Amino acid sequence: DLVHALKRKGDLALRAPRAPAQGDLKSHTASYAEILVISGFADLDDLRCGVANWDDLFSLVSPDLIIADHSPTAILAARGRIPTFVVGNGFTVPPATLQSYPALMAGRSAPAIQTALCAHVNAILTDRGVPAIKHLPEFLEGDARAVFSLPGLDPYGALRETPLLGLYEDGLEPFPPSLENRLFLYGHTGAPDFTSLIKAALATELPISAYLSGNNAEISYLLNRQGAEVFDTPPALGDILPRTRLVVSNGGAGLSQAALVAGCPQIIYPIHTESQMTAQALHQRGCAALLDAASEPTMDTLILAAASDATLQQNCQQTAHVLHKMLPKNPLTHLAETAWTLMASP
Repeated sequence: DLVHALKRKGDLALRAPRAPAQGDLKSHTASYAEILVISGFADLDDLRCGVANWDDLFSLVSPDLIIADHSPTAILAARGRIPTFVVGNGFTVPPATLQSYPALMAGRSAPAIQTALCAHVNAILTDRGVPAIKHLPEFLEGDARAVFSLPGLDPYGALRETPLLGLYEDGLEPFPPSLENRLFLYGHTGAPDFTSLIKAALATELPISAYLSGNNAEISYLLNRQGAEVFDTPPALGDILPRTRLVVSNGGAGLSQAALVAGCPQIIYPIHTESQMTAQALHQRGCAALLDAASEPTMDTLILAAASDATLQQNCQQTAHVLHKMLPKNPLTHLAETAWTLMASP
């Protein structure tokens, strides 16, 4: 994995401090404010402890730059002290110019605790001699930002003040529709009803490629017995997506957006707020079919139908070509150049 690769190169790899979690990060949160509550921001003593842990780590390594991918406590600890480059997807990097975090799902409301969260952040900043913020989202601004998302899939849409960079994955472009009727099954074995999704995919009798994270020995054995191609590590998407007729997943942002750019149809069983938003946005574009708990008895039929849906395939191809023309090229080069600029700044 990445940690072992870094150590083999001689780089220092340390475990990040853990916040005292106040809930489940995979829960159906209404707004980013709830992510902060889950991360310990609702209790000032817990927040002080979390910030102190990051202070200790910063003292140990003396960083010239922090690149923070969804680490709000680290960003708070670095504010006003160490240049910070905030990176992530549209969900994990909310606009910093908002007055408060809005609810992201229809029929939900953002929690009223945001005033208290802002007061806790300002208590930390005041203790450290750093200017206070006016509005809660401001503390996650950083010194530069890189938001990897696609137009139409960014949860904040027109509220976004930072240009979208597209995908983390380099080299993806629209591929011709696969001649194979192959499913690419991707997910975490601990996700709700994922076993049902696997059984449904097997019941279609279509060829399957799969990457599963989590405790997957038994499920991998089942897939292997049925002749599936099972990857031990995530396959290069530029290799697997051209061979794929239909991506079957829980709607993780990275894979879902990569499949859209590649022109590959999807069928999604969303498991939390972010995947629900991604799934709904893709469905509205006509680029994904949706599953839910009620569809369990007919999942195999729905997967088969999506794999042979010519309209779904055509929509995906058209969308992929539009995105290919409008997305920035070489976004990782932009990220590297920004990082160097921040380190060179006085």
